[in-house]
Amino acid sequence: MESLSKKIKETRKKKKLTLERLAKAVGSSKSYMWQVENAHKNNPSFEIVVKIAKVFGVPLDYFANPHDTQLSTDDKNNYFLSRFNELDDDSKELIENLIEHLIRINKKNIDQR
Repeated sequence: MESLSKKIKETRKKKKLTLERLAKAVGSSKSYMWQVENAHKNNPSFEIVVKIAKVFGVPLDYFANPHDTQLSTDDKNNYFLSRFNELDDDSKELIENLIEHLIRINKKNIDQR
């Protein structure tokens, strides 16, 4: 379980989530999540692993290969969308406008080459 623990910890850090925030999202205590991440909890339940995958925005099979720490583009997109969906409508509109602005800038830069 140590490699699973390490993968959970590394992924949490990549996602810039605090241990406290992950624990809250999973519905457990910060101390329990610390035990999971540091391999002091040998058998996190399947339910906990499913919840962690959901919070990270990754498919459950992401944890099947504990040595593969790279997220696919689809996983990254799913994570972005899951975070985006947590926002209120005004924030979503702001991000949509920002994306449209960045696309226009990108097209302009490509056309100037």
